[in-house]
Amino acid sequence: MQQKMVSLGELAASMAHDINNPLGVILGYADLLIQTNAVAPSHVKKVESIKKASARIQHIVQSLRKYSRTDSEKKFENCNLQLVIEEAIELARPRLKNESVEVRLQNSVIGEIFCNHIEIEQVLLNLINNSIDAVSRLDDKWIAIETIAEPDKYCVSITDSGLGIASELQYRIFETFFTTKTADRGTGLGLSIIVGILEEHDAQIDYLLNNGHTCFKLSFNKA
Repeated sequence: MQQKMVSLGELAASMAHDINNPLGVILGYADLLIQTNAVAPSHVKKVESIKKASARIQHIVQSLRKYSRTDSEKKFENCNLQLVIEEAIELARPRLKNESVEVRLQNSVIGEIFCNHIEIEQVLLNLINNSIDAVSRLDDKWIAIETIAEPDKYCVSITDSGLGIASELQYRIFETFFTTKTADRGTGLGLSIIVGILEEHDAQIDYLLNNGHTCFKLSFNKA
């Protein structure tokens, strides 16, 4: 395992340079298209989405650098939790539409948490994408996202129409490199990275079986 983490660190360090350079070009040309009015007004929002997605990829690459111990200081601030959830859903919208998966927002609660906005958005997006993978071959395809306010916490549950994770595998799902997906669809890093991000936010994730469906529950301290 130690050797795998060392190899991952070396890979992350080399990826940062190789990915950030072309992303810089994409961001630069996206800015230029908007500044020079080179796109129709109806397409400006799409170019802005390209900019935002590219910036998010840059941040993910920076997050991976934690494995090579080259990560820089992160910015934490009070963020509207519901807004973070909605933005994560928007980033997943193309996949949701392509796979015909319905998203149900339930009991939305307006409140703030102290966090790095992009990293919590990444946590939510990863969980949504995992749910899309889990339900893509089902007839009944939906993801329900519910926020509940407790006395000192906000809890966000992401439940999908999947039938849950086999009981003999549940204790391993947060292990680094463990995955139930095929090699072309999963690396086994997603949930372990989520755990790492949440630990830095003094937050946690739990796996639940909700009415026979797959459910992950996130718990955040109120700001």
